[in-house]
Amino acid sequence: MEAEVAWLCELARRARLVHEDELATILRGLPLDADLGDVLRRFADSALGQDFPRIQRLAQVARERARSGAPAPKLPGRLRPTVEPLPLPLFRDLPPSATLDAETAATLMCELLASARQEQASSVHITAGNRPTWRRYGELRPLAPAALEAPTALALVSALLGPDLLHELSQGRDVSGAIDLPDGTRSRVSVAVHRAGIDGTFHLIPVDPCPLERLGFNPSTAIERLLDCHNGLVLITGPAGSGKTSTLTALIALLSEKRMAHIITIEDPIEIIHPRRNSMISQRQLGRDTQSHAAALRAALREDPDVIVVGDMHDLATTELALTAAETGHLVLTTMNTGDVASALNRVLSIFPPNQANQVRTMVAESLRGIVGQHLLPAVDGTRVLAWELLLNVPAVGNLIREGRTYHIEQVMHTGGADGMQTMDRCLLKLFQDQRIATGTACSFMRSNQAINELRDLAVNRVSHVAEPPQRRYIDITETEPPGAPTAPSPPADAAEPETAETPAP
Repeated sequence: MEAEVAWLCELARRARLVHEDELATILRGLPLDADLGDVLRRFADSALGQDFPRIQRLAQVARERARSGAPAPKLPGRLRPTVEPLPLPLFRDLPPSATLDAETAATLMCELLASARQEQASSVHITAGNRPTWRRYGELRPLAPAALEAPTALALVSALLGPDLLHELSQGRDVSGAIDLPDGTRSRVSVAVHRAGIDGTFHLIPVDPCPLERLGFNPSTAIERLLDCHNGLVLITGPAGSGKTSTLTALIALLSEKRMAHIITIEDPIEIIHPRRNSMISQRQLGRDTQSHAAALRAALREDPDVIVVGDMHDLATTELALTAAETGHLVLTTMNTGDVASALNRVLSIFPPNQANQVRTMVAESLRGIVGQHLLPAVDGTRVLAWELLLNVPAVGNLIREGRTYHIEQVMHTGGADGMQTMDRCLLKLFQDQRIATGTACSFMRSNQAINELRDLAVNRVSHVAEPPQRRYIDITETEPPGAPTAPSPPADAAEPETAETPAP
């Protein structure tokens, strides 16, 4: 089936129906044994569905080409992971049932994490009964041909854990925390026990906070203006793995640089250790420095803070205390796992009992400053790109919250571009116009039919523009002089043009 798929992609490209970057996006999520039907379904689900009858005719031609035995063209963008030996001799030659001492296991893990950081991987997975794997640009990639047995996986995972984490692991508890590596970097570790043995995940923490522009907030002026507020609630929302912690870290670093303030962070665990700039920063970790978000928030209100950063607002007690802190003159920054800004707002309002609905809507309408929603999408170059939206609490938004009409929030965001607001659809269209994401990626995350139609018009215009043949100059050979024919001499430059006699009118 590989030849049929390759011929279909090549014929669609020749017909100017799709770009190579869009083909790469369509093929990237397919298994290695995908057949022509799987690819046709991908074409139908993408923005090319309007040309599906033509694609079906090309598929029939692709079958005939494959049966004829013609050499298949090279597939563009076949980015499925392949098992390649890790470029570390110690790990590559490690047998699956090896018995490792603590020093050898620690050396191996340090080399593995350093290599993952160099290759811009986000996390490393060491799991008994599975091959060691890392996640790079959202895709898992196995690093060895054989699965690890339980003793080997246990030695590797426990090699870098400190005494406290090892004690928790020995008690049969799930372990979560941050570790310092010999090269000065940090990683967040999460360890659990499953049927086959140990399961360890090492998330690589950046060394320094990344500025908002480098994260993908361009322009970042409207988001930076949120930090000028001296009280209120700023919420960062998005699904798990969308970069919310990186955004929150960037805001803390920007606050510490531009303001003289007392900042208290409540994290689980502490990831980036912020340097002291103009602000005074107190970083507290759950389990080590405090028992819960709610207990830490109660204590923070008595510690004269200017800014309170809550790693996650997920329960009633934490949400209630965060709103109270925002109302009493503190700027509160926090995150929440939801799909978009409207869902985050509804989550905050619905977490309280129904008999407090009116009071909570009033509190949120007065204390909310803005909500940032974000997603990390696959880019055409194989990396990932940030798509974001921004809701600002302008008077129209506050009135909608008080009246319980949050279903109109998207319309206000659409018309609030002059205030700095941005919808997810508008950001996706901009990324597509800049050729950062493919048509199918943008279409799958859009929410309105109007934006989808606009995207399809842009895609058709792009293909039509590429399909225009270059302008060629054609010469009519019937009007040219035969070779060797004498040419009339050119008149001198100063020669006067002959006067034409006027024809008398009849």
